[in-house]
Amino acid sequence: MQKGTRQVTRQAELERCFRTYTNVPKEVIMKEDVLRLGLRFSPAAVKQAAEGCRIRSYFLFLWERGEVSDTDRVKGIKLPDDIEIKGKPYDLNPTHIKCFLTSTSPYVVDVIDDKLVLCGDNVVLAEVAFSPKPKYYDMRFDDGTSYYEVCPLGASGHKVTTTVFWYCQFWGPKQECRFCDINQNAKLLKEMGWVKMSQPYKDPKQVALAAKA
Repeated sequence: MQKGTRQVTRQAELERCFRTYTNVPKEVIMKEDVLRLGLRFSPAAVKQAAEGCRIRSYFLFLWERGEVSDTDRVKGIKLPDDIEIKGKPYDLNPTHIKCFLTSTSPYVVDVIDDKLVLCGDNVVLAEVAFSPKPKYYDMRFDDGTSYYEVCPLGASGHKVTTTVFWYCQFWGPKQECRFCDINQNAKLLKEMGWVKMSQPYKDPKQVALAAKA
C-alpha cells in the first residue's frame, strides 16, 4: 500500500465486493476471502472449541497460510476443523469454511456477548457455529490408533476422508518436491505423538472399521 493511503477494512472491502458482484452470493465472497487470508481464534473462542468441536484433521498437507511453529501446531490440533458462518449482519445462509490458521489474519473468531462471531478488523461480520465432535472420534483400536486418526470427517462433516499412505510414494533420495510438505508433515505429526504411524500406510481393515463407525 502506498504511503499516505488509508487502509481498507475487511468490512469495507467485502461490502465493495457485494455491490460489485451482485450475482455472487455474499456467503461465497466472504468464504473465499477467509480462505485466502486465513483465521485466528481468540482465547475465549479456543475455550469454547475445547468443549467438544470436531477438531482439526492434519492429513497429507499442513494447509496453513504461513509459518507455524511445532508448538502452535500442537495447539492448533484442538481447534475446529471448520466453522459455519451465518446470520447477521448480512443475513448469510449457513456456510462451512475450513480453518486455515494465520497469526496475522484480520479475521478472528471471537466470543462477544456470549456468542461466537467472526470479526474482521474488529467488526462483527457473521455469527459462527462449531461442528460437534462425532462419537467415533473418541474410539481407539487395540493398538492405540484412534479412529479419528484413520478416518476424519471432511469439511462440513458430510463425508469420511482418508489417505491410505502417510508418506508420498513418488519420492526418492534428492527427488522430493520442494513445494510439498507431505513427508515433512507426517514426520512432525509422528514426532509430536499425535499419530501412531507404525507403518507408512494405513491398515485397510482399520480404515473399513473407522469408516463404518
